[in-house]
This record gives sequence, structure tokens and C-alpha cells, in this order.
Amino acid sequence: MRRRGVTLIELMISLAGTALLSATVLYAYTNAIKVAPAIRKSQETIDADQAFREKVADILGHVYVLNNGANVALAVGGQRTYFTTNPQANNTGLSGGSGAASSPGNSSGSSGTSRNAQLVFTALGEPTSQAALQDASNDFVQQNQTRGPQGGIIEFALELTPVGDAGGKKGIFIREQRPADTDPTSGGYEWLLLPDVDNLMFEFWDGTQWQPGWDTTTQTPIRLPAAVRITYSKSSDTPKVFVVRLPLSDATPANPVTNFGNGMAGGNQ
Repeated sequence: MRRRGVTLIELMISLAGTALLSATVLYAYTNAIKVAPAIRKSQETIDADQAFREKVADILGHVYVLNNGANVALAVGGQRTYFTTNPQANNTGLSGGSGAASSPGNSSGSSGTSRNAQLVFTALGEPTSQAALQDASNDFVQQNQTRGPQGGIIEFALELTPVGDAGGKKGIFIREQRPADTDPTSGGYEWLLLPDVDNLMFEFWDGTQWQPGWDTTTQTPIRLPAAVRITYSKSSDTPKVFVVRLPLSDATPANPVTNFGNGMAGGNQ
């Protein structure tokens, strides 16, 4: 039986097919390389959002306000408890402020921001910070002088406008002061919690509807909202929203809060 060899046409067709397949693979590989940074950036954004939400949910879950019907300083250390969206307007006559926040890694700019873009509150039961646990360079006395007592009532602030010099950074800043004092406007350590955020809004569930503000420093009796709704976004992005419940609130549909402090009443659905 006579065996037939490969013709020139068959060879050319084979080479053309191989070239086409190689070009397709090369195109797919090039596109994968181009898309990889965008995918990585998208995943980093998702991870940052998740970490931000978990941190905010954690500290709001520890919100504590002394429900004594009057705004008096606690017996120990002149501390005060509060949950307010307007600390600037309610700092008149308060004493014991600690000055501007220091910045262990980045933060702090001029003070003053819109009412619902800032939330300052006291919390109880937070564990000792990792920074304090991992700092082997200072003894106990130096730790207290540097970071304050690691426990008790802690003051937190979430806001777009930091207390001191932010070094050109923008976003949602968190300020932490241990222990809290009688000044809800300053003190403690501050850092950038979520970068590049341009818009931030807090709303508060009174048991029946969302309220645009809350202020226990002028509220009688003192009551916490049932939940906090946080809305944030970059200027060109669709707003992101999440809700955190406050375990120590007694607000319910059957027992809603009607006085939100600072003369506020009514709300928006």
C-alpha cells in the first residue's frame, strides 16, 4: 500500500490553525494580565468595606450611656457618657477635655462638620487594644501615660473631619479615647478607618421611624436609638448602607423615643 505524505496546503492549514490558536491564547493571557489589577482592587475595596462594617458594628454594639435621667459626671475620673451627633453645640460649659487627638499612624484636621456626618459616643466592655498588647517597649506606667487606661468607659468618634492634621488624607476617621472624659470633641488617638469616602450620614431608629440626629447630652430621659443606619459613599459612587442594632436600647414600636435631644422631634421615614 502506497503511503501519502503531507502536502504543502495541509502544512499551511496546520500552521495557520496553530498561529490562530496561539494568538487566541496570547490575547486571553494579555487580557487576564490587564484585568487582574482591577479585580485585585475590587477585592481590596470589598475587604476594606467589610472590615469597616465589622469595626463599626463591634464598637456600636458596646454603646453605653448612663441612664440616670440627668447629665452628671460619673464619680470616677470626671467621666461622662454620651451618644451625640452634635458634640460641638453641646460642649459649652464642659470641662476636662484632653486637647487634640494624637495620631499613631496618620490622622487628625480642623474640627467642625455637618450634624449627621459625625457620631460621638461612649462604649463599655471593649477589650484591651492590640497596639497596647503588642507594645513591649513601654512598662505599665508608660502605657497608661501614652494610651490611657485600657478599659472602663471609652469615647469613640466616627466622622469625615478629623480633629487634627490629616496629612492630606480623607475618608472616615475613627477617634478613640481611653478613658472617656467630659469633652466629646477631642482627645485620644485617631486614624483613618476607611479611605476616600466623601459622604457620610448617620440616622437613628426611634422605634417607629428614622431620625436625622440624636443627642443624649440634652435629652431627658436619656434613651438610645434601637439602631443606627450608616450611609457612605465616594462622590461618584452609589451610596452603601448598613444598619447596626444597639443592644442596650429599650426603644420599640410599642415604646418609641419621642425626645431625641437638642430640641429635635419628628423624623423621616
